[in-house]
Amino acid sequence: MHGVGKTTLAQLVFNHKDDAMKEFEPKVWVSVSDDFDLVRVTKAILESITSRPVEVEEFSKMQHDLSEQLRGKKFLIVLDDIWNKGDYDLYDLWTRLQSPFGVGAGGSKILVTTRDVNVAKFMGAAGVHNLKCMRDDDCLEIFERHAFGELNDGKPVNYELIRRKIVEKCRGLPFAARTLGGLLRCKEKDEWEEILNNKLWNIADKSDILPVLKLSYHYLPKNLKRCFAYCSILPNDYEFREKQLVLLWMAEGLIQQKPEDNKQMEDLGRDYFQELLSRSLFQESSKNNSRFEKYVLGWKISKVITCNAPAFEGLAIHLSLLVNLMELRDLRTFLKLNLQYLRVLSLNGYKITELPNSIGNLRLLQYLDLSYIDITSLPESTSTLYSLQTLILEGCSKLKSLPANMSNLINLRHLNNSDAYSLGGMPPQLGRLVNLQSLSNFVVSGGSDQSRIREIEFLLHLRGTLCISR
Repeated sequence: MHGVGKTTLAQLVFNHKDDAMKEFEPKVWVSVSDDFDLVRVTKAILESITSRPVEVEEFSKMQHDLSEQLRGKKFLIVLDDIWNKGDYDLYDLWTRLQSPFGVGAGGSKILVTTRDVNVAKFMGAAGVHNLKCMRDDDCLEIFERHAFGELNDGKPVNYELIRRKIVEKCRGLPFAARTLGGLLRCKEKDEWEEILNNKLWNIADKSDILPVLKLSYHYLPKNLKRCFAYCSILPNDYEFREKQLVLLWMAEGLIQQKPEDNKQMEDLGRDYFQELLSRSLFQESSKNNSRFEKYVLGWKISKVITCNAPAFEGLAIHLSLLVNLMELRDLRTFLKLNLQYLRVLSLNGYKITELPNSIGNLRLLQYLDLSYIDITSLPESTSTLYSLQTLILEGCSKLKSLPANMSNLINLRHLNNSDAYSLGGMPPQLGRLVNLQSLSNFVVSGGSDQSRIREIEFLLHLRGTLCISR
């Protein structure tokens, strides 16, 4: 069943620190889900082992490279959440996927999680561990930990009367207990009965979405529903950092500041994120505890509500460009399209050596990610992106200079130029960017046409880490 703890148990095994687990090198985790794409899964395994992007396009070459990486090594590969796509299809996919695995050392293991016992048969599992639902007492303990915190206090006066109903709703599923606890924790105690009696508990459909997740979304405030719906454009296997998602929400105008709020937008965004996380609509990454990923069932909800007009009332249509290209030869043509309403543009990792001046025509752009591309400079027209809040230049190792008039970007709040090793200095009058919240690296230069270190004096909102180099 969904939510019984298959992935959680596999994570405990994968991250265990005992001597037996230390024998496995490399260790790889891949989330498969309903999209068992042979190329994607193979590429993910290879990238996890080499810790760098795979630029090979031919599948046969990718498999050859993977075989060479595994040769003679005792490896552990976790394939999380494999679905049965049909008997022949699954057997064929598995036969082709495991072709490079045979060169590993004795004792290598492949661990699979699935809801379908037939998956285990077709993959030739040496052993099957069937998870069962939790006992009511254990389920209640999980619920109370998330509803009342570690101190286990603040229980409603009628708690003894509704305990049984809570246990019934959890159905022995630890995920349901955690999610229901996170949901009720955010509500007033007099609302608990209403939520536990909601008719959504009794509605069965074919989408496999647990009722508790529907309730978790149903009781979200409108602003959080909009933020969650926006996340449906993210790719299926995408991992993200909290700050990254908050900045995207900001760029799309989804974080609403009220006159009485004494918080920055970034802090409000973190509050939004933590509430969605507490309701199990996000989950921590299986591979990296500083990153997060979508919970598959929660994303089914967001895919449905994205098509629902009320959830997107007042929002512009979002364009998600998931381009699987090793080169972006038509970038100039792309930027000449009628994209004047574009708020977010990411060219992260593409093989680009020059940006056209026409990028300055994207006057509503608020989030620009140019990480890990081979540009040596930014066009001067970048200085006319007056709405820009976030500029990411991380890993632009060939970047030598920033636009001379960059101080015009007075709405800029985040400038990430970490690992831009060739940068010769900061543009003049950087202190005019008084809204800057984060600046990865202030590069000190003696040039008269660049900012001196005294410009930092005016950046009163800077927080986090600041590196001052050279």
